[in-house]
Amino acid sequence: GQLLRYLDAPADQRPVPAPVFTLTHDRQDSAYQLLVRPATSPNQPQAGGTVVVLRNVTAAQQLDQVKWHFLANVSQELQTPLTSMQLSLKRLQEGPAGPLTPEQQNIVYTLARENKHLLKLVGELLNVSQLELGTIQLNFQLVRLPTLGQFVADTIRPQLQPKRLVLDVHIPDTLPAVRADLEKTTWVLLSLLANAIRYAHLQDHLRIEARLADDGRHMRVSVQDQGPGIAPADQARIFQRFSQIPTQGGSGLGLSIAREFMASQGGELGVESAPGQGSTFWFTLPVA
Repeated sequence: GQLLRYLDAPADQRPVPAPVFTLTHDRQDSAYQLLVRPATSPNQPQAGGTVVVLRNVTAAQQLDQVKWHFLANVSQELQTPLTSMQLSLKRLQEGPAGPLTPEQQNIVYTLARENKHLLKLVGELLNVSQLELGTIQLNFQLVRLPTLGQFVADTIRPQLQPKRLVLDVHIPDTLPAVRADLEKTTWVLLSLLANAIRYAHLQDHLRIEARLADDGRHMRVSVQDQGPGIAPADQARIFQRFSQIPTQGGSGLGLSIAREFMASQGGELGVESAPGQGSTFWFTLPVA
């Protein structure tokens, strides 16, 4: 059924990269990637028809599994020393080890900033590895969005100061709770806010808002910024793993992980944006 739906879909609406299907032959499952190309030739570039090729990618998938296991193990091994370094640098900054000279303070600040960046990257690699391997674990519970919003706002507030940004939180106390994994939902909301801060202008306003979605069965949480916005042609690409657009930096993992975290909880994640008009990233979660 999935194979037929793919073939029946218009060419410009088929997913990229091509999907992989499992086929069984002699009681053995093998993975095949479906490649669909128009039937053309140099002499007849507009010829009709379609060429369908099934490519056996079983060995490649097995190598992918080895790769993701390796990345997951390395990420876990790196988290411990990086966390230890973060705590040590924090102690140096707070002064228990004795006063620092201005030059030493600058060095420690730079080390702490780079260490934080490495921890974020390692965390993203671990998350995407677990998603690929299917080992991500969800701990569903009732989550109150006003409490979540206040916690996230308090956590992110120090990052607002360098650009003197203003963060508004509009989450009414009367909203129903959602059924969600609190840790992963917090990660998604913090990640969306961190992106908004990265592209914000001096003294911009950011906004977190939550309301009942139009279907009445989900809550819709959004993060709105006044940044440069995203061109329509780039809005699908930003959710693809390791994909970057010229105006963005980072690992190209955060938004793809966020979308999969939401999908695994029965929700969605998307964006509404236009160049020069800022962006609104939103996600939905089922009402408890």
